[in-house]
Amino acid sequence: MMLKKLSILKYNYSYYLILILAIFLCSYISYDNISFDLYFNDKYIDYSNFFKSLDFSVFPDNYSTFPMWGYGLFHLLGVNKILFLIIQQIITFFTLVYLDKQIIYLKIIDKIEYFRLLIVLSFPWFLFHTQMWEKSISSNLLLLAIIILVDFLKNKKNKSLIISAILFGILSNFRSDYNYLYIAFFILIIFPNFLG
Repeated sequence: MMLKKLSILKYNYSYYLILILAIFLCSYISYDNISFDLYFNDKYIDYSNFFKSLDFSVFPDNYSTFPMWGYGLFHLLGVNKILFLIIQQIITFFTLVYLDKQIIYLKIIDKIEYFRLLIVLSFPWFLFHTQMWEKSISSNLLLLAIIILVDFLKNKKNKSLIISAILFGILSNFRSDYNYLYIAFFILIIFPNFLG
């Protein structure tokens, strides 16, 4: 009986539609609580002002290099939470679709409907991407970079390694926290049998 109920998740179009509905529902639920006051958004606006003027005086005297400046580029679009929400959720949707396609292509999971069910029920993940912060974009970039790196490790396609490296490079401009992961990834690339 359970397998019959899950059969709808075997089909790409139904899964993608359910993803869109989950993203929309979480965005609707969170909308009133979405704020640009979260974490370092005021500093990202400073970066945005710098990109507009190329004038270092927009930064306070005691300004540090943290947070990373990447999210400041998004603040060039203004302070419109609907626009930011749409951008972040579109990136989230396409990341999950690509992850799904790669899991099928790389044959990581036999029963894709179980994985899809787990994703659809992951409301904290969808809610995570409703906030106005760089963690939404950086976590999607990290997920994309890792799954493409897995493709490289499995199929030895240099193109995959280059794309993964580019995504990690872009990611570094949003969050410096992930830089330590690069050591682990370097070891996996140089010594692919390291984990056995």
